This record gives sequence, C-alpha cells and structure tokens, in this order.
Amino acid sequence: MAAAAADVSISMYQIQRGAARERGFGAWWQNSPVPFALSKSVMATAFVYGLRELRKTKPKTALVLGIAASAVEVSLAVRSARLSAIGR
Repeated sequence: MAAAAADVSISMYQIQRGAARERGFGAWWQNSPVPFALSKSVMATAFVYGLRELRKTKPKTALVLGIAASAVEVSLAVRSARLSAIGR
C-alpha cells in the first residue's frame, strides 16, 4: 500500500507538471486529482483485500502475488521518480 500511495502521488505530480500522462485504468480521471487518487487507491485496497481472503485458502499463492504486486508498484514509483529527476 505504501508503494501504491507513492505511485499515486508521484503520478499526480508528473501529470500536473505536464511530464507524463496516465494510461490504463486512471486515464479517465487524470486531470481530476480526487477521483484519480480515489480510483487508484480503491483498486489497490481491493487487491490487498483479495490477497487477504486468498491467504486463508492458498497462503503461498497469496504470498507470491503480494510480492509480485509490490515489486510492480515499486518499479512504477521508481520509474516516475526518475522522470522527475530528469525533468529538472
């Protein structure tokens, strides 16, 4: 969730300064900060809740999916942060 929050905040910063555009799920709301952050946060929360439920029946699968999702979120946040450093 921390990586997802970092991705949302960095993405919003990049969109605001015109250095990036959102593709995928949040693209419809990228110019409206509250719906954009809310939609991306709700999706991350739903995924975490799904992992929590999956953990009850398939703990190893939930662990692997959780690690993979965290790695993807961290890589997205790092990529966005690098765009910030390049644009300065």
